Amino acid sequence: MIDWSGLRHAYGTAQDVPALLQRLEPDPEAEVWEELWSRLCHQGDVYSASFASLPALTSAIAGWPPADRILGLNLAAAIVAGADRDGSDARQRYAAEIANLAYLTAESRRAADPADPAAYIYLLQATLAFDGVPVWGLELDKLADGEYEAPCPTCGTENYIVIGEDGRFTTVEEYVTDPAAVRIPLRPAVLDGLAERLWNTARGDGQQDVADRLRHLFGHGTCGQCAAQFAVAEAIATAAAG
Repeated sequence: MIDWSGLRHAYGTAQDVPALLQRLEPDPEAEVWEELWSRLCHQGDVYSASFASLPALTSAIAGWPPADRILGLNLAAAIVAGADRDGSDARQRYAAEIANLAYLTAESRRAADPADPAAYIYLLQATLAFDGVPVWGLELDKLADGEYEAPCPTCGTENYIVIGEDGRFTTVEEYVTDPAAVRIPLRPAVLDGLAERLWNTARGDGQQDVADRLRHLFGHGTCGQCAAQFAVAEAIATAAAG
């Protein structure tokens, strides 16, 4: 039996969390999701109540169709990734739940619609979080937005790294409103390691667009200011760590 009064979330005591967990439903527009996210994973921070919520989250998600699990899996993944980042022992304490969540995520990935690459990217990020992969268990979701920002490792100038519907390029100019902005094409990766694993996973799940985005995420770019070459994923990871 969990003593929720002895646990904390973003706003204080977690006595209100059990009632929220009882209201869980797959509808992403349901108010309960905003309430849970704000309490259990506020701006990426996690709390004792966050970890204690994993069994109830897992149980609820397991009862929903694969296509309806995305928001719940994202919340659970954000909690697990936040615990890893903060050095918590939650991964050991909730190993069974995390293994189950990883299985449920794989089911949902395979059922994801290739016409909705963003949904698949969120699920792929959840996979990485449950697997304990650093950085990308928290940072892959920006691939769904189609844009990262990171400083050039050589001159420090902030670059837009665009990998999405607008193309695959770097620029230091406001490309969204300026069609004349200089766009320097990214060079896709020669795949190995994590990049190859993710590329193979996306292709195996029928997600060709996401697979192509991943090749460019782990490829190389050119600074729009000093023309230095840099490894895209490394620049993003360094920016995230800072």
